[in-house]
Amino acid sequence: MKRTLLSTLIAALFALPAIAQAEEPAAEAAAVDAGAVDDAGTPLLPPEEDFADDEEADDILQVITLPLATDELRESGVEEEEIQEALDGADEVGLSAGETAEILIEESETNKKRGKKKGFGRYVKRLIADGYRGKELRDKIRERKEEIAELSDEEKKEIKEKIEKQREKELERRKKRHEKIKKLKAEGKEIKIRSKRRHEQLKAKRKVEHKRHKAKMKKLKKQMSNELEKDDPNVDKLKKTHEEMKEERDRHKDAKGDIKAKNDRRKDKRDEKIEKLKDKRGDRKGKKGKGPKGAG
Repeated sequence: MKRTLLSTLIAALFALPAIAQAEEPAAEAAAVDAGAVDDAGTPLLPPEEDFADDEEADDILQVITLPLATDELRESGVEEEEIQEALDGADEVGLSAGETAEILIEESETNKKRGKKKGFGRYVKRLIADGYRGKELRDKIRERKEEIAELSDEEKKEIKEKIEKQREKELERRKKRHEKIKKLKAEGKEIKIRSKRRHEQLKAKRKVEHKRHKAKMKKLKKQMSNELEKDDPNVDKLKKTHEEMKEERDRHKDAKGDIKAKNDRRKDKRDEKIEKLKDKRGDRKGKKGKGPKGAG
């Protein structure tokens, strides 16, 4: 009877891990090459040395670095709510995903040196509202020593109004920069890539993290297998190992799927705002085009 109950428990314990592991893409299980490991252990190249703010450099790699940067910031100890607040502030003012990625990376790198400080989201939102961008904004992040208290309703209103006033100007700045790069490409000029080396370094760190996750899961499965081979397996140990497997799997999943979901929602939100802005501009043009009544 005891063996029957134990078999039922074992089947239940193994069911969820087996399904979760089967769903992992084959590409995710690829081995980490030696170069990636070396990159992962190297301090990030300073943004100023990697064309992070170059107005004539393409930001494509910065853009696709955002999920990696979000992951790094989360692992440095910043709460999800604070990360989202910073992302919202950057989105509301019209910063590109690439510029936003550099902000998140700066905070995660600073946290490693001086420890985490509460209020990152509020601090960044205020800096953005006050017009800080690029290197100046990153310098302010590095300089911060104090934690930032909750904002009053009046402060939130003031920041919101400042951000709204800057949005159209920010979008126009981005538009001009992309038009300039497009022109340079048409002229056959060589275009530099913003933060290319930094992107490679962060990507390498993610690969190493995946390798760590696979090793941890293998160790836990081995522990469970060893316990099951005993004549009288310890059910409590099996349950504990199963919980550890679930926690590890959830932690790793959060570092991948949740980031993508948040970025998808952020993109939808940004697209909606752009459409509203286009409609607003169209209404203005329509009003200018109308002549006085009875004219003609």
